[in-house]
Amino acid sequence: MKREQAEKKIERKAIKEAKEKLKTRRDWMKEAQIAWNSWVRARDYGKPCASCGATPSEKFGGTMDCSHYRSVGSSPHLRFNAFNAAAACVKCNRYLGGNIVNLRAGLIQRFGIDTVERIESDNSVRKFSVDYLKRIKSIFTRRARIAMARASKSIDAAYMSKLKELKKFAANGSEIETVV
Repeated sequence: MKREQAEKKIERKAIKEAKEKLKTRRDWMKEAQIAWNSWVRARDYGKPCASCGATPSEKFGGTMDCSHYRSVGSSPHLRFNAFNAAAACVKCNRYLGGNIVNLRAGLIQRFGIDTVERIESDNSVRKFSVDYLKRIKSIFTRRARIAMARASKSIDAAYMSKLKELKKFAANGSEIETVV
């Protein structure tokens, strides 16, 4: 039984390695971009939309996107620049074309005018290698997990403090006006 499990594990590992070898640079770019975008959303979790300032309610599938100030299509060399990206609501990012004018104002508020002007003037050419993309994927997948764990702990702590507050009011015989 254990021997069969060990053999299946070795076989799965070999299949995984074979699939990794078949991936193209485009595949790695896509995976790195997904990891990067999830890190940006996790980094900005709980913050309002960088464009319009709205704080969308949480829904299945998410309500925040990773919005790039200088788009990935026009400035691919800035796709992994932390100051070029911020979490924005789906409405601004998808339906308003990124809401760039307001996104610029939001980025200036978060990072400062010097940083935004540096992004605007950066026209250097960069080509990302497969090894670099693998590193990006690995690093930012890990960072996104850490950021989301921190966010969930703070949410749990806030919920627990509100719950304690409600119990304290109930114990004192006070009316509870707000409900969690």
